[in-house]
Amino acid sequence: MTDLGAKWAPVSLQVSDEIADCVDQFGQSDLINLMSALSNEHREVLVLCGLLGYDYETAAEILELPLGTVRSRLARARENMTHLLQESEHQIAIGS
Repeated sequence: MTDLGAKWAPVSLQVSDEIADCVDQFGQSDLINLMSALSNEHREVLVLCGLLGYDYETAAEILELPLGTVRSRLARARENMTHLLQESEHQIAIGS
């Protein structure tokens, strides 16, 4: 991941309600393990936009990517995390 430096200090370190709910349900270490299953490209945008609160434009500038690429990677990262969370819930439900 690109060094953020002082220029791109996050506006807030408060996570979204969606991510906070995941942490409450699965625990921080489980969520980190699930995120490690994502590709680096998807994890980067999820951390920048979902956890650190950067807007799409700033994330695109930090990663030196087109805005559309950031948006599509974030959408796919969210889809992948949803799938991983559902799998994890299923495994918990069946006692695996």
